[in-house]
Amino acid sequence: MTNEEARGAYERLYAVLRQHELNWVLNEVDEAIAEGKVVLKDVEEIPEQWIDGTRRRGRRRKVKLLSNIPYTDKEKLELLINAISQALVSPSLMAEKTMKVLMPELGSPDTALAFKRDAAAAEDIPATGPEEEFGMSLSDINKAAEQARGLLAVISQLREEI
Repeated sequence: MTNEEARGAYERLYAVLRQHELNWVLNEVDEAIAEGKVVLKDVEEIPEQWIDGTRRRGRRRKVKLLSNIPYTDKEKLELLINAISQALVSPSLMAEKTMKVLMPELGSPDTALAFKRDAAAAEDIPATGPEEEFGMSLSDINKAAEQARGLLAVISQLREEI
């Protein structure tokens, strides 16, 4: 994949995430790209000293300094793919595995897990939406995991092409 192809793939994928209102994922990627890639650079240093009012140069020496450089288009695409994997794929697969572990304890496959906002946490963490409680059934989790596996296959193929 050329840098130009990577740029096009990045822009298309970015647009899809924006269309689906996944701005929080895009914001994280944008921040990482703005900061740039941290690299070690070899820099030549010539130390100077003032002795009796005279400037004297020491011997040249190389030192390593941390520096930020821009990401290439391929690296930007990899950042976006990694963000999608971490934000969308991994949580769904983790929820599926968690439900498989909990199923013997829960009993029925029709059981849903409900998550309720903790009153103590509500004071410290503002609500992200009007819901104080939400739940997921096993079928919801399985559907999300199936979609995540499909997305993972596409991501894996895209990674191979980079």
